[in-house]
Amino acid sequence: MGIINKKNLKKKINNLGFSLLEILAVLSILGIILPATFSVVMVILRQQLAVYELVSVKQEGDNILLAIKEKIRSEALTIKNQNNFEECNIANSSYAPSALTNFQISSQNSSFNFYFALNSNALEVKEGLNSTKLHSNAVTVTSFTISCFKKTNESDTIIAVNFTVKINRSTSDPPVPSLNYQTNIAISKRF
Repeated sequence: MGIINKKNLKKKINNLGFSLLEILAVLSILGIILPATFSVVMVILRQQLAVYELVSVKQEGDNILLAIKEKIRSEALTIKNQNNFEECNIANSSYAPSALTNFQISSQNSSFNFYFALNSNALEVKEGLNSTKLHSNAVTVTSFTISCFKKTNESDTIIAVNFTVKINRSTSDPPVPSLNYQTNIAISKRF
């Protein structure tokens, strides 16, 4: 076996560590790489948030549209104005009220008319004393309009619905996603 003298032991101990210059070089490289890595991660996270919010807006908007279509198709008989007179019941007629409460839809399932109301950016269907919100608190609905028209006496009355759905968030960074919806729904003749 070899004999370990003090000189060889000292060399081995000195070779086990890093020099100050090596440590400074590594720290400077990390100082350049880490901020770049974190900025890339933050960009990816923001993009993921934007995609998630857009998907949420789309799902909520689709659900609202489906609920409106189902309510009108399954229950609507006629459209009435604020004076309880029928609208869009003769050829070449149309009706676009200035207030949503003036667009009443008579229901075949209830003695009450129903209508759609926008209260504090929440879209609701109101029937008698009952009120049902059509979406979650994750989104808000703006610019809701409803109107009707009838082209011929033989054609169905058409209800046109337009609204905008956007994510419910107080900051605008990243930009708040919103989607516009519009559709026409026929009130089938019921005999």
